[in-house]
Amino acid sequence: KLLSKISRTLTNMTSFGSAYYGSRSTKRAMRLLRIASLLAVFTLVLMTKSEDESFQTYIRRLCELDTTFNEGVDDDDYTVWTESFETATIDYYEQAQEPPSELAIERNQDIAFILPMLECPELPAGMKAGVPEDAPDNDFMYDEISLLSYSVCEECGVVTLNGVTYNTTLYAIIPGDAIECMGPNGETYDRVKVLQELGFFVDIQGAPVLSKDIEDDYLRNNVESDVGLKDLLKLKAYNYTTHPMAVVIDYSTFVMKPLHNVFSTLEASTKPAAVTMDYSPYNTNADANNRGIDTGLLFIKPNEAVYNDILNTYRETTYDPVTGWGGSGIGGFPGAMGTSGILTYYYSQQEPEDQPIILDKCLYNNDNEVHLNSQGQCRDRASSEQQNCANCQLTLPEDIVAGRMHNNVDTTELEVTGVCEKAYNCPAEDTSSICEHMYTEWFAKRETYETVHFHKGGRRAEKNEGKSPKPGRDKGFCHGTGKESYQKLLPDKTTDPTPKKKEPEPMDTSFSCPNTCEPGQYLTPDCVCSSDECDACPEGTRCQPKKDGQPPMCIDCNCGFCDYDGNACCSMNARGNNCKSNTNKKECIMQNAYFPGWAGTGNVCSGVEVSATATPNGCGCQPSEATPCTYDRSLQNEEDKCFVTRAHELLTSSHDSMSPQAVTVASNCRDCLVASCGEHCPGAGGVGQADVHAMQKCLGQTIGKKKDACRQACAASCNHANLS
Repeated sequence: KLLSKISRTLTNMTSFGSAYYGSRSTKRAMRLLRIASLLAVFTLVLMTKSEDESFQTYIRRLCELDTTFNEGVDDDDYTVWTESFETATIDYYEQAQEPPSELAIERNQDIAFILPMLECPELPAGMKAGVPEDAPDNDFMYDEISLLSYSVCEECGVVTLNGVTYNTTLYAIIPGDAIECMGPNGETYDRVKVLQELGFFVDIQGAPVLSKDIEDDYLRNNVESDVGLKDLLKLKAYNYTTHPMAVVIDYSTFVMKPLHNVFSTLEASTKPAAVTMDYSPYNTNADANNRGIDTGLLFIKPNEAVYNDILNTYRETTYDPVTGWGGSGIGGFPGAMGTSGILTYYYSQQEPEDQPIILDKCLYNNDNEVHLNSQGQCRDRASSEQQNCANCQLTLPEDIVAGRMHNNVDTTELEVTGVCEKAYNCPAEDTSSICEHMYTEWFAKRETYETVHFHKGGRRAEKNEGKSPKPGRDKGFCHGTGKESYQKLLPDKTTDPTPKKKEPEPMDTSFSCPNTCEPGQYLTPDCVCSSDECDACPEGTRCQPKKDGQPPMCIDCNCGFCDYDGNACCSMNARGNNCKSNTNKKECIMQNAYFPGWAGTGNVCSGVEVSATATPNGCGCQPSEATPCTYDRSLQNEEDKCFVTRAHELLTSSHDSMSPQAVTVASNCRDCLVASCGEHCPGAGGVGQADVHAMQKCLGQTIGKKKDACRQACAASCNHANLS
């Protein structure tokens, strides 16, 4: 009976509609049977509740370490790992923003670990905040998240405090414009699917503070040059009030020992949080106020009232580049205008009993960074308080509970500050004892994870200790030094890694069918009548269905959307039946806002309508009842092929190099955007924008379920093909 219930539960779990997307699926039934004995312990309790509700609740609590990657796949199924997580067809914004009430988790049985994933790893430079997220590039994202979740589950999966057992649930918070990102092969992939597979529940959220609600002019105008408003998504952890405690972590955090001592201390006190403090910047004068709370490992007691109070403080408090928050002097460090800065200021204004516990950075946030700045001053206190300066580089490696290994570290920074880089960079041998300890621990967890908990068919990483510079450290997963020598969990295909591109056959434009169709039907290339206009589209085209007075069109995959250099964003896929990404340029990702009349997320090749009422020569045809849809591809020219208006074309500085027709369309597009989107982006028409990145950034502010319509209303005006 118990096993039967598990089977039914797994089937039902696939239908859950929630922005907290569960990580379990029916194909994991066999592995869950292995842990049936564990679930059986709960049977008597569960019998008092409804069958499915009870089991779903308890399964949800398990910090399960088994991961399945397409069991049974062979080497030909993917070239790079992101191909197995194709972009989703569901609209995540349509899903509920709260978990179903029947899955509410009791406060005394769950600790939340929350990973904010604030941006795609490889956004254009002009689209990134001033202080980038310390995220891995897409080549290593899967390994990064796998080992982060495993380290948390292994060390903190079950915590017993004062006789009460706490379980662990992993969450990821993602803004809507960071769901679909560009993979290393130039194709978009769905990060929600990745996180589901790796055991996370995914919470899709927008920034909790809007720019227009910030009262201070300096803060409102400059926060994006610091960490950006999306950094405030970390504060959402305070609103996870179904959990007694929440832990905010980031990509750089590596948990090496249980965190039970922090949980016990925080639970036994009236304190609201437990934090570590960052060092002050290396090249600035030491000051007690120019360092902030580190948000890479942040322990809090969720509290909705505190959450709202912090947000109100952010909206209403002044920020000055010299005197900091509210004239307190707190400011002037990376992240000062984001979560780190506002938390540091907020807690400084509270009574002592409402201020956080300060943890030892050397034990809970050790990245081997030098403790003295460039002037020889202690970086964790004011210059007048230089005695007893703590040197974390002298900490015994085996005493460190949680360390940090950084992604965005250049050679100069490594040499000057001594911080540890990522283990999968396969660093050289002459690193510090602390970094070496973390690398050894990371690779040991990697080996255990892959050997015991990671199950997949197809290719496996090649372990070869003979190629390793330090086999005792990296277990044979490094075949040299540098990240290119690292053997990934999901290795790339090494033979013929680039799929052969299928070119469409020349089309016989003189071909005709002996028959015609009834009104409302369309002739297909096989001379068959179909009521579906898309059946009439020839190989190598995308279908634009008939809608709202817009005629059906078959548009060549190479036409419509182009990158900045004029290269087609799309081409025909290997089977010749759809359009696929043709470039790794970020302009072709919709959330990067390069196409003014089109909003949303994902690659423009994935079902995005071009909104054409006609096509330039060589770029497509219109289905009809009398003749098959044909066109001559040899007639395509560079400007006509790129008939969808691009962001840089709105800037008058670009008009000298454009044809009179393109300038006319750009002007029409600009006028429409100013009228339609001026409320969300005053510079939507290019007015006052210095360059294409500024233009994209402005247009990007209109992305979102309620704002997309303002740009989509201008699609027809932003299309060269529609100019009569």
